[in-house]
Amino acid sequence: MKSLNWPQIAACLAAGVVGGVFVPMLLPITAIWGRLATITAGEWLQAGAAIIGVALTVWATLWLEDQKRKREQLEEQRLIREALALLKSVLPGASQAVDAEWDLPKRILMTQAHYEMVRTGLESVSYARQGYRIRSYNLWNALTAIEIVHAPVRARLISEENIVRGNHVTDAVLAICREKIEEFATELTAPVDAAVQALAQERV
Repeated sequence: MKSLNWPQIAACLAAGVVGGVFVPMLLPITAIWGRLATITAGEWLQAGAAIIGVALTVWATLWLEDQKRKREQLEEQRLIREALALLKSVLPGASQAVDAEWDLPKRILMTQAHYEMVRTGLESVSYARQGYRIRSYNLWNALTAIEIVHAPVRARLISEENIVRGNHVTDAVLAICREKIEEFATELTAPVDAAVQALAQERV
């Protein structure tokens, strides 16, 4: 009796498995290609136009969202830029002594104005900062420095402003109030200048 040829048997089994697996897979592909061959040029053009239309719609939507985001960022930047500019503009006057030749009522009014303008400037910066997404360490550092200067004396400045708005402000009282606002405005100048410069360098 002739012995079995095991390599030949193994090869036949492998061929059967491969055929059983891949032939059913190839049949649908063949059918698909057959159907594709029946599609007319007009139908291909219509399908291509639809695909391009979808792509353009997605691109336009993304572009519009990007423009909207940039407009929002510019508005946020505008608010904090104007707030810093306001604060920067009042510091030189507040940091210098008023004219000694002015009479007491006029010096009192000017001091009241300096306290109010510095306070309003700080409040504006604080409000604008809440809605602004800081994009640079330099700006963050400068705004933090402003808060570090302001925080320890916030209550005292409010008290001094109330005093200078009182009905019985003497030359001695006014001199103390002037000293406080001048000292504070001088200390605030450097971090405000740094914040203005850092904001100017930020890109949207």
